[in-house]
Amino acid sequence: MFITKCLLAAIPKATSTFIPKSIPKQTPNQIPKSLTTDELSSIFNIRTTIITVNDAFTLKAIKQTNPAEYRVAIVAGKKKLGKLAVWRKKGQKRIRAAIRATFPTHATQGYDYIFFINPPAVISPWPSLLDKCTKSLIGLNRSIDRQKRPRNPKNVMETKKN
Repeated sequence: MFITKCLLAAIPKATSTFIPKSIPKQTPNQIPKSLTTDELSSIFNIRTTIITVNDAFTLKAIKQTNPAEYRVAIVAGKKKLGKLAVWRKKGQKRIRAAIRATFPTHATQGYDYIFFINPPAVISPWPSLLDKCTKSLIGLNRSIDRQKRPRNPKNVMETKKN
């Protein structure tokens, strides 16, 4: 006991904490900015039609206020993946790696993306998971483009008459 007190007294205490002066720019191999718990809880209440479902995960996109970036959240629940934290962490790691590989080329800026993981995300082969992630992003981009197009009620009425 006496020895540990002496050793602790000899170690100088840090007087300041490290605060980076600038945030590095996002490189293509880096995962996008993640959502905080408060932001995520407010997003769950927002209804959206931009959603894709496959056996490995459900991907939901929600329009955000900042159009210059996209954010990602991964939800791995005990109810779907089981009680073992090892399985949930493995699923999260695999989805993060798929995000790093596919998001720089296929994601649309200005949206929050939420992944809800299912058990096949943990056990499916890696090329299959990458393919599912890419196809889901392409499908979401189609839905986003459809919503961005202005509706022209005049043309809709003309097609119904014919």
